Amino acid sequence: MIMGFYLILIGVIALVCYALSLATYRLCFHPLARFPGPWMGALTDWYAAFYAWRGNLHMMDLEWHEKYGEIVRFGPNSLSFNSSKAVSDIYAVRANVQKSEGYASMSPSRYTPNTLTAISRNIHTFKRRILAQAFSDQSIKDMEDRIQEKISSFVDNLLTDTNSESGWSSPKNISQMCDWLAFDIITDLSYGNDLDMLNSTEMRWFPSVIRKISQRSLIGFFQPYFIKFKLDCLLLRQKYKEILAAARWTRSQSAARMEIGNNSEQKDIFNAMLNARDKKTGLQFTRKDLGLESMLLLVAGSDTTATALSATINYIIHDSNILAHLTRVIRMTFPAESSITASSVLASPDCSVLRACINEAMRLTPPAPNLLPRTVLSGGMEVDGIYVPAGTTVGVAAYTVHRNETYFHDADRFEPGRWLDGNEMSQQKMQMAFVPFSVGPRKCVAWRLAWAEVNLAIARVLWRYDLRLARNKRCCKEDTGCEYDFKAGVTTAVDGPVIELRPRIA
Repeated sequence: MIMGFYLILIGVIALVCYALSLATYRLCFHPLARFPGPWMGALTDWYAAFYAWRGNLHMMDLEWHEKYGEIVRFGPNSLSFNSSKAVSDIYAVRANVQKSEGYASMSPSRYTPNTLTAISRNIHTFKRRILAQAFSDQSIKDMEDRIQEKISSFVDNLLTDTNSESGWSSPKNISQMCDWLAFDIITDLSYGNDLDMLNSTEMRWFPSVIRKISQRSLIGFFQPYFIKFKLDCLLLRQKYKEILAAARWTRSQSAARMEIGNNSEQKDIFNAMLNARDKKTGLQFTRKDLGLESMLLLVAGSDTTATALSATINYIIHDSNILAHLTRVIRMTFPAESSITASSVLASPDCSVLRACINEAMRLTPPAPNLLPRTVLSGGMEVDGIYVPAGTTVGVAAYTVHRNETYFHDADRFEPGRWLDGNEMSQQKMQMAFVPFSVGPRKCVAWRLAWAEVNLAIARVLWRYDLRLARNKRCCKEDTGCEYDFKAGVTTAVDGPVIELRPRIA
C-alpha cells in the first residue's frame, strides 16, 4: 500500500518535472523562442486549437499581429506572418515547404487523399492538373446555362411575398438563401442531381454539417491529436446523424453518376473529370478519385460562393450611395434581365464597379480566412528575409494580411474605389496581398466558378429588385460601416444580413 503510494508520488513528481522542463525549453531555449507571441501558444498547440474550436482563430491572429508585429509565434513550432512577401515566399510553386501533417487527418480516405488533403507534391500536382481541366474557362462556359437556371430560381424565390401597402417583402436572411443557391449549383454540376434547397426544406440541414466538418478540419490543422484521439466525436456528436446522412447521399450520388458515365447529355464537372487525362503522365482519375474529389467540391464550390455572395450584399446594403450607384450601373448596362449572363457581366468594362465591390467584400470577409499551414522542409528557408528552420509550421492568414494598412489604406473600411484606382503600383501592391482563395499551386481550384456565380447573381438581383436592410433587423445606424461578424473553420460561416426587397420601380 505504502509502496504503491510512493510509486504514484514519484510518477506525479516526474510528470511535473517533465512538464516544467518542457515549458522552460519551449519558452527559453527552443529555436523559435526569439519570436514574440502569446506565451500559451509557445507552450502548446492546443492554444490555437482552442480558438479554432471557438471559430474566432482568424480574429485572434489579427489581434496577435497588432500586439506583437509582423511575425508571431502562436504554437511551439508555428509562426504566423503578415506580409505579401511572406505570401509569395511560403505559397510559391517552388517554396521549400509541404502541407502540414494536419491535412492528412482530415482526409475522408485513409489511403487515398483528395486534392486538398494530398501532402505529397507529386500526388497533388497530378490531381491538380486533372481538376484544372474541369474548371477551365471553357468548362465553366459549357456549364453556364445550368448555372443561369439555378440563379434564376434563386432570384425568383427572393420575392415570394410583399406587403400590399409598402411593396416590400418580408425579411429574408440572405446568407441562408445564398447557401441554398451555392449547394444547389455545385451538387447539380457535380452529380447531375441537386439538393433542391431553393425549393424544398428537406435537405436544408446540409450546410450546417459542412460547417461542422470545416471547424473539425481547422482544429486538426493545428492539433492533429484532436482527430487521432477521436476527440472530434465530441464536437460532431450533435450532428452525427446528419453527417452519416450526408455521407450516404454523396456516396449514392457519386455511384449513380459513375454508372451514367459519358452517357449523360449534360456537360458537368463530373463529366469533365471523367474524361480529363493528365497530359504529362497520360493517367486519369480512378473511380475512387472521382468519388473523393466530388466530395471535396461540395465544400470548395459551395462555402466560397455563399460567403462571397452574402458578404457582397452585406457591405453594399450598408452603404446607400454604393448600392444606388451599383444598381444604376447594372440597369444601364443591361437593357433586359435576359441579357445578363456570366460571360456578359465578366466581359463588360462597365461592370468593373461590381467586380470592385466583390473584391472588397472578399477582402474584408475572405472565404478562407485562416492561416493555411505549411511545414518547412529540410534545409530551412527564408520567409520575408527571416531564416526559418526545418520542421517549422508557417503561413499567412488572409483575414490578417487583408487588414494590413501597409497594403490597404483605412483597411477596416469597405471602400470598393480602392480597386478602381488607376495607380498601377498601388494596384500591384494590393494584389500581392489579396488572397481570398489562397494562392499558388494550392489555390482553390473552383475559384473561377465561384467568381462567375457571384458576379452573375449580384447583377441579376440588383437588376430586378430594390434592396434595403430589414426595418426591424438593423445591426447599426444606416450608412455606417458594420463589422460583418462571422465564425470560421477552414472556410467562413456567415449569418445575415436580413434584408427586404421589392420589384424595381425604375
